[in-house]
Amino acid sequence: MTGPNRLASALLVAFLALAPAAVSAPTAQAQSTACGKVEVVTFRGSGENSVDDGDRSNGLSGPTLQKIIDKARTLPSATGYTLADVKVYGVPYPAIPAEEYNEKDQDLFDSIEYGRLFGSGYLQKRHKECESTGTRFILAGYSQGVIAAREVAQDVPESWIAGVFGLGDPAQKANARGVTGGGANGTGIYRKLIEKDDGTASSDSFYDLLVPTFLFCHDNDPVCDITLRFWWPPADFGPHSNYGGTDAELGELAGQLRGMAEAAETTPAPPDGSGTGPADLMFAIDTTGSMSPYLTAAVASAKSTADALHAVSSKARVGLVEYRDHGDSYVARTVVPLTEDFAAFESGLRGLGAAGGGDTPEAVYTGLVTALGADWNRSATRALIVLGDARAHDPEPVTGLTAAAVTDIAKGVAPMPALPPTVGTAVARTAAEPDAPAQEREEETQTAVPEAKIAATPGEKIPAVPIYALSANDELSAQMVPITTATGGSTFPIGSPDEVTKSVVRAVEDASTAPTARLKAAGTVLAGNKTTLSGLASSYVGDATFAFDFDTDGTIDLTGSDATVAHTYTATGGVKARLVVTDSRGRSSEALVDIDVRALESLHYGEPAPSMGPSTPQSPTPGPSSTPAPAPNPPATGGLALTGIAGLGAMIGLGSVLLGCGVLLFVTTRRRRRHSTTD
Repeated sequence: MTGPNRLASALLVAFLALAPAAVSAPTAQAQSTACGKVEVVTFRGSGENSVDDGDRSNGLSGPTLQKIIDKARTLPSATGYTLADVKVYGVPYPAIPAEEYNEKDQDLFDSIEYGRLFGSGYLQKRHKECESTGTRFILAGYSQGVIAAREVAQDVPESWIAGVFGLGDPAQKANARGVTGGGANGTGIYRKLIEKDDGTASSDSFYDLLVPTFLFCHDNDPVCDITLRFWWPPADFGPHSNYGGTDAELGELAGQLRGMAEAAETTPAPPDGSGTGPADLMFAIDTTGSMSPYLTAAVASAKSTADALHAVSSKARVGLVEYRDHGDSYVARTVVPLTEDFAAFESGLRGLGAAGGGDTPEAVYTGLVTALGADWNRSATRALIVLGDARAHDPEPVTGLTAAAVTDIAKGVAPMPALPPTVGTAVARTAAEPDAPAQEREEETQTAVPEAKIAATPGEKIPAVPIYALSANDELSAQMVPITTATGGSTFPIGSPDEVTKSVVRAVEDASTAPTARLKAAGTVLAGNKTTLSGLASSYVGDATFAFDFDTDGTIDLTGSDATVAHTYTATGGVKARLVVTDSRGRSSEALVDIDVRALESLHYGEPAPSMGPSTPQSPTPGPSSTPAPAPNPPATGGLALTGIAGLGAMIGLGSVLLGCGVLLFVTTRRRRRHSTTD
């Protein structure tokens, strides 16, 4: 019999052998699917088995977390709250024994990646099922499970997470936010393993999350409180194996877990984070003679513009371009580059003078392209608002710009063109009163100075920018509708200057619904192992597509509706991955993530432990009544074989039956591989 056929037969035999027990055992299907305000999602500890929890959970929390959960179900708070009615789900993943952390293979990284993949997928599934309830999740982990819980917390929107509860965290950073216990000043073995030469570790980004965190470490726990020079495995796992070992500590830990859940039940969820990212807004304003009353209205709208932008983002920037026509002293120029200084923006508005023109059409497209050449933040919500009262040349003299050309530039399809020398230069001004005569305002502009030239260089493609038009002219409105629609913006006809402020606010509010891309990857991955890139924390309205560039070489490697994808990095060193999220209106946002691709030999493994005689130290295990825990089926070599979380609901539905086969194959494969290296 060939190898693959033998493997298939072995899996079939395992399936038939495990099926009766698995069907009678508690599974995910046996649990209530009702949605509460909070749910506890657990990641069992290294080497732990499953436990019987009746129909209250799927039994995969492991004995350490299970006893804390059991205590929290019967230990009331001052208000009488307990965990008795809170749904608990244990994430199925390998959870290799702690004494194997130091073995120079990919098993620990594979195990964590499976916990991350299945955990993030379960949260996405439950969030969709319980969206109307607003269910939030406490991610609870022990030992290796804490790393998986931390990774999942970073994969999904922060608003989904009610807290992270961890015991004996191998990724612990000494005295970091939320770290407590007698060993809080120690370093975790996993963090030491992946630590860089400068003392930092990619896992430290977890502590930047603004979610409730409780990470407890015993003094001298060899997993979360190691010494700088260590033997492994240690002679005594005791401090790591007895969390909740006394009644007092068990009550304290149960109280902490219960407190997280009660807070999530009784306090509103934080904002979903869609308004916390950066936002860039450029204005392109016609400053020909007939625009004087609209310029006055634009100045009056400055505060409303600032308020609307700050409601979208605390990291907002605003900029200003003015345009006239070919043959005037200038065609278009940047008055205020993108800046967080809203006072400078208002001053720039006050300095605008309406003059020139005298006929129509105007150089609207040059004004737009000048503004599109701003120094856009690719991760920001972006928008360009044009305010004018005269139609555009189409095609435009000198530049040859057309509506189609402007549209392609704004969508990031066509590169920036080379503009004539009369474009891109600002002038020194002194502010005039908003109601000053146009001629007086124009005379205040005296000395031309080179300033705030277009940031984009000819031939460069900008990130996609939605265009919004505030049009006081029917012909201009008709010209702008195809452009604004194609770029994901909108056209707002304005019948009088009084409508400027309202229209600006409407444009900003609409722009705030554009996607915000967020990309997460394991900070440290092994060369040759698959790792998951996750855009689950991205925000968008309606449907969206996810485009992944694995190495930021400018080429999109994979596009689809799945927010996660697996990729194998073969070369060691630092690499950046890029995600572009595009909604159904064509609006997009980009995110980058740094990945440290390492070779096994570059990791900081501990020295082999001296011989301890015939006895071998063991990682904590449950009592004899527990049963082997199901786990996903990792491949024998090469790491993850999965490519995303599509269809995860069906996989979770099969639960104990199919995944039970995996643990047998995983353990057998690992043992065979280890024995083959020692024979």
